[in-house]
Amino acid sequence: MPNVPPELSDYIIDFLHNDPASLKACSLVHRSWVPTARLHIFENVNLLTPRMCASFDRLMETSTHLGAYVKEFNVAKLTTTGMSAQDRTAALAMAERVLPRIFTHLAYVRAFSVSCLDVDVAMIISLAPHPSVEELVLEYCQFPAFGDFVDLFHSFPRLRTLSMRGVTWRDTELGARARPEPPRLQSVVLGKDMDTATLTRWMLAESLHRDIESLSVACVTEDNVIAVEPFLEALGPSLRDLEFHWFCSGMYVTLPSSFTIEGCTRLRSLSLHSPVAFDCCALPWVTTLLSHLSSEGIESISLKLRLLGDLNAIDWEAVEKILTDPKFKSLRTLAVQVLLWQGNNDDLAEVKSDIRARLPQLESKGIVRM
Repeated sequence: MPNVPPELSDYIIDFLHNDPASLKACSLVHRSWVPTARLHIFENVNLLTPRMCASFDRLMETSTHLGAYVKEFNVAKLTTTGMSAQDRTAALAMAERVLPRIFTHLAYVRAFSVSCLDVDVAMIISLAPHPSVEELVLEYCQFPAFGDFVDLFHSFPRLRTLSMRGVTWRDTELGARARPEPPRLQSVVLGKDMDTATLTRWMLAESLHRDIESLSVACVTEDNVIAVEPFLEALGPSLRDLEFHWFCSGMYVTLPSSFTIEGCTRLRSLSLHSPVAFDCCALPWVTTLLSHLSSEGIESISLKLRLLGDLNAIDWEAVEKILTDPKFKSLRTLAVQVLLWQGNNDDLAEVKSDIRARLPQLESKGIVRM
């Protein structure tokens, strides 16, 4: 084979970073291509079945050096619907044994995610503290008790980003166990289907809010919003980026009037997400929250709408009146993202054009982005 300069071969392999088959082929071309190919092949590892867990466990035992390449480690749904009850139990028992062993080889993993497990996430708690993990993602998992989640949380001393959705616990007991100093979180994502009240109370009690600069929170009921209020109030001026999802569960469910972002005086970006249902006549909460904005340094505002109903649900005239106030002179972008629900026959291009026409002053400033 003709000599290929290393910088060119690395460029070729980097270009194929998301093509596993081509990366494997590259690793067979020449031994000098192997390190860069491995870098991409093992950078993101997804274990989706018990068989994949067993195979990766064997690989880590025979080639322990490969664990150093893993930067993102994802474990999801380790059972299949076609399994018998006996096979299912055996598969999960195997996963409980091998996952902690696998993790001991991942010295440089930065992001760890667990989702849709049909077994208590308590099996992961047996993992030794792992100082390299900076991001933890948990989705639709169940802990025996809230204290078990807290134990897992404390096993990542350098954790900076925590993302949770659909995480539950059968018992809210925290447990009187001695725990190390908690990590200093900078970014938190709290999705739907959560016991937000228990979680935010604990975070405030542990003073975890002190370093948080970015928060994304999804609320479905008024109780969800009420649970978030004291947490958001405590964050106050330290918060730089806020994303708020309001999935109102019915046309008579409204955002509590006490909910405000007025205390977030140093926001740089604000993102508001909402469905516009077929029977939705108005979404006054959007303009209400915008009117609460007290951060004169706000640079970016996003409105993300899932549209089945009418655009008139948003008071666009009020939106423009609020955002053209001189105190928002730092505003650089108003991004409006529209997702048309199935059943909405509107033309997306026409919807975008309509929104621009409703915001003439902001459009003339060139800050409206669709």
